[in-house]
Amino acid sequence: MLTRRQVKAPLKVALLVETSNTYARGLLRGIVSYIREHRPWSLYLSEHNRGDRP
Repeated sequence: MLTRRQVKAPLKVALLVETSNTYARGLLRGIVSYIREHRPWSLYLSEHNRGDRP
């Protein structure tokens, strides 16, 4: 199992989240908080409106 120090490249994550509601924005705040504490991460957020296709 790799420890945090052994990981060289950032973990890459894409988030497809509808950001127009309070719940989703809270979810994103929690994800950002986790990422800040457990670096390195590379995060991509594609904003979509309600009903848009991902």
